Amino acid sequence: MKLLTTLALLAAAGATPADPNLTQECPEGWSYNDGLCLWHSGAQTVPWTSVAGECFSFDPPAQPVSVHDAGMNQFLNNLANGSYTWTGLIRDSAYPDDWTWADNTEVDYTNWWVHGGEPNRGFNCAGLMPAHGGAWFTNHCYSVKFSFFCQLRP
Repeated sequence: MKLLTTLALLAAAGATPADPNLTQECPEGWSYNDGLCLWHSGAQTVPWTSVAGECFSFDPPAQPVSVHDAGMNQFLNNLANGSYTWTGLIRDSAYPDDWTWADNTEVDYTNWWVHGGEPNRGFNCAGLMPAHGGAWFTNHCYSVKFSFFCQLRP
Protein backbone atom coordinates (compact mmCIF):
# COMPACT_ATOMS: atom_id res chain seq x y z
CA MET A 1 0.00 0.00 0.00
CA LYS A 2 2.83 2.42 0.90
CA LEU A 3 4.51 1.75 -2.47
CA LEU A 4 1.26 2.43 -4.33
CA THR A 5 0.79 5.68 -2.42
CA THR A 6 4.37 6.74 -3.23
CA LEU A 7 3.90 5.89 -6.91
CA ALA A 8 0.62 7.81 -6.99
CA LEU A 9 2.27 10.87 -5.45
CA LEU A 10 5.13 10.65 -7.93
CA ALA A 11 2.72 10.35 -10.85
CA ALA A 12 0.72 13.33 -9.59
CA ALA A 13 3.93 15.36 -9.41
CA GLY A 14 4.86 14.32 -12.94
CA ALA A 15 7.89 12.33 -11.81
CA THR A 16 8.85 8.71 -12.21
CA PRO A 17 10.59 6.51 -9.62
CA ALA A 18 13.72 6.55 -11.82
CA ASP A 19 13.88 10.38 -11.80
CA PRO A 20 17.51 11.16 -10.81
CA ASN A 21 16.49 14.29 -8.91
CA LEU A 22 14.37 12.43 -6.37
CA THR A 23 15.73 11.76 -2.90
CA GLN A 24 12.95 9.31 -1.97
CA GLU A 25 15.24 6.49 -3.12
CA CYS A 26 17.65 7.23 -0.27
CA PRO A 27 17.25 6.64 3.46
CA GLU A 28 16.15 9.63 5.52
CA GLY A 29 19.02 12.05 6.09
CA TRP A 30 20.87 10.95 2.95
CA SER A 31 21.32 12.95 -0.27
CA TYR A 32 21.00 11.60 -3.80
CA ASN A 33 23.56 12.39 -6.51
CA ASP A 34 24.60 10.59 -9.68
CA GLY A 35 23.09 7.20 -8.79
CA LEU A 36 24.30 7.15 -5.18
CA CYS A 37 22.90 7.93 -1.78
CA LEU A 38 25.44 10.02 0.15
CA TRP A 39 25.69 10.79 3.86
CA HIS A 40 27.90 13.22 5.77
CA SER A 41 28.60 12.62 9.44
CA GLY A 42 28.26 16.30 10.39
CA ALA A 43 29.83 16.95 13.79
CA GLN A 44 30.73 13.27 14.32
CA THR A 45 34.48 12.80 13.75
CA VAL A 46 36.55 9.62 13.62
CA PRO A 47 39.99 8.54 12.42
CA TRP A 48 40.05 7.24 8.82
CA THR A 49 40.50 3.69 10.11
CA SER A 50 37.01 3.83 11.68
CA VAL A 51 35.16 5.18 8.63
CA ALA A 52 34.45 1.80 6.98
CA GLY A 53 32.99 0.39 10.21
CA GLU A 54 30.84 3.48 10.73
CA CYS A 55 29.50 3.27 7.17
CA PHE A 56 28.91 -0.47 7.40
CA SER A 57 26.83 0.02 10.55
CA PHE A 58 23.97 1.53 8.51
CA ASP A 59 21.00 -0.56 7.41
CA PRO A 60 21.54 -1.30 4.59
CA PRO A 61 25.34 -1.31 4.99
CA ALA A 62 27.16 1.52 3.25
CA GLN A 63 30.82 2.13 2.45
CA PRO A 64 33.25 5.07 2.42
CA VAL A 65 32.68 7.38 -0.53
CA SER A 66 34.66 7.22 -3.78
CA VAL A 67 34.91 10.24 -6.10
CA HIS A 68 35.10 9.73 -9.85
CA ASP A 69 34.47 13.16 -11.35
CA ALA A 70 34.47 16.89 -10.65
CA GLY A 71 30.67 17.00 -10.37
CA MET A 72 30.62 14.50 -7.51
CA ASN A 73 33.55 16.25 -5.87
CA GLN A 74 31.64 19.56 -5.93
CA PHE A 75 28.48 17.90 -4.59
CA LEU A 76 30.48 16.43 -1.68
CA ASN A 77 32.21 19.75 -1.10
CA ASN A 78 28.79 21.36 -0.64
CA LEU A 79 27.57 18.48 1.53
CA ALA A 80 30.63 18.83 3.81
CA ASN A 81 29.34 22.26 4.85
CA GLY A 82 32.81 23.64 5.55
CA SER A 83 34.27 20.68 7.46
CA TYR A 84 37.35 18.71 6.51
CA THR A 85 35.96 15.29 5.64
CA TRP A 86 37.46 11.84 5.04
CA THR A 87 36.82 10.09 1.73
CA GLY A 88 37.46 6.40 1.07
CA LEU A 89 40.87 7.00 -0.53
CA ILE A 90 43.94 5.28 0.92
CA ARG A 91 47.38 4.20 -0.23
CA ASP A 92 49.65 1.37 0.74
CA SER A 93 52.72 2.91 2.38
CA ALA A 94 54.89 0.35 0.56
CA TYR A 95 53.70 1.79 -2.78
CA PRO A 96 53.57 5.59 -2.35
CA ASP A 97 51.98 6.27 -5.75
CA ASP A 98 49.35 3.52 -5.52
CA TRP A 99 46.06 4.99 -4.27
CA THR A 100 42.96 2.81 -3.84
CA TRP A 101 39.30 3.54 -3.13
CA ALA A 102 37.86 1.56 -0.21
CA ASP A 103 35.12 0.24 -2.55
CA ASN A 104 37.83 -1.08 -4.94
CA THR A 105 36.72 1.15 -7.81
CA GLU A 106 39.33 2.66 -10.11
CA VAL A 107 41.03 5.91 -9.09
CA ASP A 108 40.10 7.70 -12.33
CA TYR A 109 39.84 11.24 -10.92
CA THR A 110 41.89 13.19 -8.38
CA ASN A 111 41.71 16.72 -7.00
CA TRP A 112 44.87 17.10 -4.92
CA TRP A 113 45.65 20.43 -3.28
CA VAL A 114 48.89 20.84 -5.22
CA HIS A 115 49.63 24.28 -3.74
CA GLY A 116 49.74 22.59 -0.35
CA GLY A 117 52.13 19.85 -1.51
CA GLU A 118 49.49 17.13 -1.76
CA PRO A 119 49.59 14.23 -1.84
CA ASN A 120 52.04 14.29 1.06
CA ARG A 121 54.18 11.14 1.05
CA GLY A 122 54.12 11.04 4.86
CA PHE A 123 50.37 10.42 5.08
CA ASN A 124 48.27 7.61 3.59
CA CYS A 125 44.60 8.59 3.99
CA ALA A 126 42.78 11.28 2.04
CA GLY A 127 39.90 13.67 2.51
CA LEU A 128 38.26 16.76 1.09
CA MET A 129 38.90 20.38 2.15
CA PRO A 130 35.98 22.77 1.59
CA ALA A 131 38.24 25.69 2.54
CA HIS A 132 40.17 25.03 -0.68
CA GLY A 133 37.25 24.45 -3.04
CA GLY A 134 37.02 20.73 -2.36
CA ALA A 135 40.69 20.01 -3.01
CA TRP A 136 42.02 16.83 -1.41
CA PHE A 137 44.39 16.54 1.54
CA THR A 138 46.25 13.66 3.17
CA ASN A 139 46.70 12.98 6.87
CA HIS A 140 47.37 10.30 9.49
CA CYS A 141 44.94 7.37 9.22
CA TYR A 142 44.90 6.38 12.91
CA SER A 143 45.17 9.47 15.06
CA VAL A 144 43.52 12.45 13.32
CA LYS A 145 39.73 12.72 13.43
CA PHE A 146 37.54 14.33 10.75
CA SER A 147 33.95 14.02 9.67
CA PHE A 148 33.34 11.45 6.91
CA PHE A 149 31.19 10.48 3.95
CA CYS A 150 29.36 7.19 3.31
CA GLN A 151 27.76 6.02 0.08
CA LEU A 152 25.28 3.35 -0.98
CA ARG A 153 23.36 2.49 -4.12
CA PRO A 154 19.59 2.97 -3.79
